[in-house]
Amino acid sequence: MEWLIKLLYGDRFHSNESIFAERYWIIGSSFGFFSVIYLLCLIVSQFSTTHRNLSYREKVFWHLSIVRAVFGAFGLYAGMYSALFEHALTEDVVYGKTVISSFAVFVTVGFFFFECTMLFGSNIYFGYIDWNLALHHLLALVGYAMAVVYDANHFFGAVGLLLEMTTPFSAICWLLIKAKMANTTVWKVNQMILVHLFHCRTTVELYLWWVTYKDLTNVLANMPIFIGVLTYAELALVNFYLTPFWTYKKTWQFFNPVDWNHPESNKKTK
Repeated sequence: MEWLIKLLYGDRFHSNESIFAERYWIIGSSFGFFSVIYLLCLIVSQFSTTHRNLSYREKVFWHLSIVRAVFGAFGLYAGMYSALFEHALTEDVVYGKTVISSFAVFVTVGFFFFECTMLFGSNIYFGYIDWNLALHHLLALVGYAMAVVYDANHFFGAVGLLLEMTTPFSAICWLLIKAKMANTTVWKVNQMILVHLFHCRTTVELYLWWVTYKDLTNVLANMPIFIGVLTYAELALVNFYLTPFWTYKKTWQFFNPVDWNHPESNKKTK
């Protein structure tokens, strides 16, 4: 991760204090970056026959899927790096932080601000809402924003990005279905990886519970109440409902490759 920060900012951020002072600039840059990715997808996709044949609602979902895939790749990398190498985070799961964890949290706030803006805006426009996704992403936005406000909870914020490991493969799954490639070996291999990664998500979620138990005294004594409520509400939501539900749905989709986000299009897709 150091190479990425140095590539983008040089030696500008050499300490926790220096990067925290620029937090709003990084959040704004992140929002702008993902907005540009969306606009590029909109422009480039015009050359795709598959894209041109989609409904307007599906086109918006197409663009968002690609943006989510880009963030998912970042989340997987940042989360894995934080879990394996950022030992300061595990030494104090409440207030432990590093330059890299700060960068990951600030970028994530920018992404979820963009995501929630587009998600709720498109839901209002099309008169449709995916309550599971909307609640998950809204809690994530508020939770990561509070991590910035309180300058705390970087362990759960940075390592928790590992849960984005499924996002790129979910995007590939949907894009291939729209391209009428759901019966190809490429789609089936991607789907098997996707289902496997949903099981890996469960492992990460249980690890976060285990770390909480291991450092329970510190968590109870020092974690700000609002952050604690948000963190464990979100963790309970994904661990006991969303991840099992999505694991079931993606397993079912392997044998029945249809688009449940836009069921009215399945006759066209087959």
